[in-house]
Amino acid sequence: ACVIAGHHTEFVCCAYADRVWLLVTQTGKPGTLLEAAKETEGGLTPTYDVATLLGKRDCLLIDLIARRLAEWFGERTSKELLLSISLAVDVPDDDAERLASVAADVVDCCVGIALL
Repeated sequence: ACVIAGHHTEFVCCAYADRVWLLVTQTGKPGTLLEAAKETEGGLTPTYDVATLLGKRDCLLIDLIARRLAEWFGERTSKELLLSISLAVDVPDDDAERLASVAADVVDCCVGIALL
């Protein structure tokens, strides 16, 4: 657990045969369900496809967190990433600096959990 933007944040990470499931919650609920996968292997820089399966589709912060986590996990495994993200922190989409800061804090905590 970590405190991110003043909110207690819980993390759960489970590895399965074909995917990794990661839960990030500040509300005690699973929140938005997303799937992230590496798109291309042939080019110099891989791309990542992030699809919202259930929940908020217009939250820039959740999308940013999902893409950053997809990139981190994609460099380490070929498994798809299934994400459940529920945040209590509210960051306006036009506040790029705060969006980047909160997303970086979430990713740093997730990486720490995944490495355990």
